[in-house]
Parts: sequence; structure tokens; C-alpha cells
Amino acid sequence: MHRGFCNTTSCQSLCLGIILAIFLLFSTSFADPVRFSPERTILVGVNKDFAPVEFQNSQGNPDGYAVDLMKALAKKEGLDIKFMLDTWSNTRRDLRDHKIDMVTGMLYSKERDKMFDFSLPLVIINYSMFIRKETPIKSLDD
Repeated sequence: MHRGFCNTTSCQSLCLGIILAIFLLFSTSFADPVRFSPERTILVGVNKDFAPVEFQNSQGNPDGYAVDLMKALAKKEGLDIKFMLDTWSNTRRDLRDHKIDMVTGMLYSKERDKMFDFSLPLVIINYSMFIRKETPIKSLDD
């Protein structure tokens, strides 16, 4: 039987953790009260190709659970946000060049930490590499 998205206790806990982390993002990482006041539109970069986290839907609008969380947070805090859809490389460049104020998510690295302020992790993502059994690749050195 299909249980739907987020019907388990662990998933609900994850969603609550994501909401808390986003709240902490706004309350600590961006401590400049003028820059993130209700009178100013916050430009939020969205990767248009990272479904289901964030993506451009068939109507051309930003969508995904990170977008939904940002909308809920903005509504609760009385903030005006505008989503800026683009490729990931352009979105990251725009954040670096101060053309947007924030992104809905970014994988942490020491190099990125030198340029950007990170909130607590919203989601833990593990990536794995897969190869066909008949390939000559046997190790990372190959």
C-alpha cells in the first residue's frame, strides 16, 4: 500500500528539522536586520533541475519541497521573497556575485564555506557511484 510522502515518524521529524534549520538560517546566518527586513524582497536562487528538492515545473514556476518550505517560512515571518530559477552553475555564480541573497540548498564543502554562510544541514544526502558488472572499472583508480 502506498503511504504517501512523509507519513512516517522519521520523515515528519526530518521535515520538522528542515523547517527549524531554515528558521535558523534566517535568524543566525543573515544577522543583518536591514538586509532581511520585511520591507525588502529577498531573492532566492532555485536550481531548475534538481527535482524533487527544487525544480522548474511544467508551468515554468519554481517547485519542490525546498521551495514549499521557503514559501511557508516567508509567510510565517512576513518576508517578501522572489524565486530566481536558473541552472545550478548560474545560481551559484549569482550567489557568489551578490545578485541573489540566498539559495534553497547547497552541498557543504570547505571551499564553499570560505565564500558562503551555511545553516545547519537541512537534508543529509548520500551519493553513490554505480557501474555495470561487465565494465573493466574495478576501483576508483581506474
